[in-house]
Amino acid sequence: MKRTNRSLGAAVAVAAACGGFALAADITLVQDGRARVVVCVPDGLMAADQAPPAGTDRDAYQTMLAEVQRRVLRDSVLDLCHYLERMSGAKVAWQTGAEELPDGVLPVLVGTLAETRFGPPAASYPFRQGWRLVVSDQGIGLVGESNLAASYALYEVLHQLGCRWFMPGDLGEHIPAQQTITLAVQDLSSTPSTVYRGIWQPATFGATGWKSPARISGNEPFNRRNRQGGLPLVAAHNLEQHITAEQLEAHPDWRAVIKGQPHPTKIKWTKPEVAQAIGDAIMAKLDKAYQPVYCLALSDSTGWDESEDPAFDAGDMEETLGVVSKTDRLLVLANRIAERVGERYPEVRFSLLIYVDYTRAPVREPVHPSVIPYIAPITYNRIHAMVDTNAANGTQLLDLVRGWQKASPHLGFYWYGYNLSETWAPNPFISRWSRDLPILFEAKYPYWFPETMNNFESTGIGLYLGMRLAWNAAQPPEAIVDDYLTHFYGAAAEPMSRYWRHFDAAWNAVGDSAGAAWSYRRRFTPQVMAEARVQMDAALAACRTALEYRRVAMANESLVQFERFMKMMDDLAEGRFRNLEKDFNRWWQVSYHLGERYQPQAAFYERFSYRHEWIELPHGRAFRDANRIQKDFQLLTPKPLKMWRYCADPKAAAEAEGWFNPGFQDQAWAQTDVTVDTWSHLGYHNYYGTMVYRLAPKLPAIPKGKRVFLWLAGTDGSTKVFVNGLHVPWTTPAGEVRDMHNGYAAPVSFDITEALGGGTACQLTLICTRPHVNEVGTGGLLGPVVLYREK
Repeated sequence: MKRTNRSLGAAVAVAAACGGFALAADITLVQDGRARVVVCVPDGLMAADQAPPAGTDRDAYQTMLAEVQRRVLRDSVLDLCHYLERMSGAKVAWQTGAEELPDGVLPVLVGTLAETRFGPPAASYPFRQGWRLVVSDQGIGLVGESNLAASYALYEVLHQLGCRWFMPGDLGEHIPAQQTITLAVQDLSSTPSTVYRGIWQPATFGATGWKSPARISGNEPFNRRNRQGGLPLVAAHNLEQHITAEQLEAHPDWRAVIKGQPHPTKIKWTKPEVAQAIGDAIMAKLDKAYQPVYCLALSDSTGWDESEDPAFDAGDMEETLGVVSKTDRLLVLANRIAERVGERYPEVRFSLLIYVDYTRAPVREPVHPSVIPYIAPITYNRIHAMVDTNAANGTQLLDLVRGWQKASPHLGFYWYGYNLSETWAPNPFISRWSRDLPILFEAKYPYWFPETMNNFESTGIGLYLGMRLAWNAAQPPEAIVDDYLTHFYGAAAEPMSRYWRHFDAAWNAVGDSAGAAWSYRRRFTPQVMAEARVQMDAALAACRTALEYRRVAMANESLVQFERFMKMMDDLAEGRFRNLEKDFNRWWQVSYHLGERYQPQAAFYERFSYRHEWIELPHGRAFRDANRIQKDFQLLTPKPLKMWRYCADPKAAAEAEGWFNPGFQDQAWAQTDVTVDTWSHLGYHNYYGTMVYRLAPKLPAIPKGKRVFLWLAGTDGSTKVFVNGLHVPWTTPAGEVRDMHNGYAAPVSFDITEALGGGTACQLTLICTRPHVNEVGTGGLLGPVVLYREK
């Protein structure tokens, strides 16, 4: 953020140029509950919403944008009057023009009125976001390069007066009460630190789309008050859709060849004719509906051409996936598209998704000036700060960011504002974003739009910290965190500070960087959870007002749900299966109702599809299946089988060398608790290959005629089972017999009756292979193993 806070001499010089004003200690806006100012607005600013223009060309877009930004400033003026009255009880009026002011009343000049009186901002920024705040005995000036920027100056006034919006809705507002309101004399010109700032929630993407006026302007109340908005980078996985089926039919050589077969929809990136066709399609779309930024984002998958395109790779490895990076070949395509479209639309910019196996910075290809890479590091560490050498990935993400900062002055950062893919654990992001974001915003022209859920209950501090740093990256992160804790929690600030910092430390103390909830039993031990409860109970007892209690109670409801979740994880690991299905059903119902109740606060994410994908599939299925086994079968082991000997098999030699034989010597192998340790913890975070697990549990005598089963709570990849040296195939629920089981986090049973041969000897060998990424840092066994028999 570039700030120009003029010195006394400079302020006097500006005053002389504007007709002169005297300097004073401060300027009074409200005195003893009576307004001393009137908000003066340009003609037409406060009009009702105007209909969008009929056209769709550049001029129509500019007309639409001007109308959207007028609404932003209009609504901001109403906010200024509203919150000054909230603070003091004084009715602050607005009027059109600055004529005929009552005696003793100063004007708050808005937009062009302020610029006429005081002059334009001293600083300029892309998308006309430079702003200026003048406070003098001649009046207060709220100046901007645009109406949007003028609103920034307005909210600077409210920010200096102590107003805060920590989360959406009334629960997030902090509006100090004071009968007399003053502002220090100042002349402040500044710009945001980012070209665009915005989080997924509470934006109106679902109702109005990614290209909505609300998103372009940030004119959703919570975002507007936190000065979010700017020029957004449009994001959508649709690049291949610019090539029609008819074109692929006419040009079969455009199809990507994957595993020896032409793909039905994926294309070759490096064919000049493909880039030309995509460019022409984009220009046709711009002719029909102009937009200043166009998205170039491939389908949300991996697997690209293996025939011609690899010749354009630079040969560097995308280590998080164990494959050659595709970034250079992608830039060949993006640069050609930008060049083609630039012939007709030279001002249009292209947001280029940097993702999966094209995340690394380029080695050979330059970045076209019209291309804005936006980095979505989904396969990198999503838990620790980039500079944290304790993390499983080390500083790989930092190296990636530094590489892109050298490659392009324009960079978008699509970071993950939660623990993908599990949003329920309290996760304040204090350490991570305090260290990461100042580094990101060293880019000359950064864009900040992290992926977030409705997760203000679990990550509210981090989301607010991100918004504030994206606005002004020069602020000390710790001061922002203290501001949040002090003003949001009031009398409960001290215990809530201990609570959130306790969880922040738990996230960062463990180097395991596995995604989702797979590291939770290592990270959130019973001791960690007990201490969190102590601090939360202290915070509930410390509240002095109803509002403080509501805020702490929301965090407590989050903790209660997380305590229930961790209890289910622990019960599964320890073999307490009896109530798992009932407990999970209750957890699911409560989570739904919390999402409904806290929707105005964008908290307790209620979207069914993600709860199903992130909770039901990886955990709910195992909880339900364990409960089924407890109810309908007889468990053969007093406790689940958790401690296994393991050894990596990068050459896939285990079967050839007989690692599955009962007499195979595995005493030198290390041991792992599969309910606690992930591959990330074991030092295999980026490992794609085979891991062999061995164990010889003791079995009781099996009644004759009773079938015996081996149950795995979940695996990542394929699992081939050997019992007493014999291969045991997997039979699908439909009765199909397969050599092995393939899947992710799905409970599975193997019928091992014949391999046991009626005896009690039982040597288990599991050959687990992770061929590709399902989740970062995982692989092999993802939970306990159980032996059970028919009753």
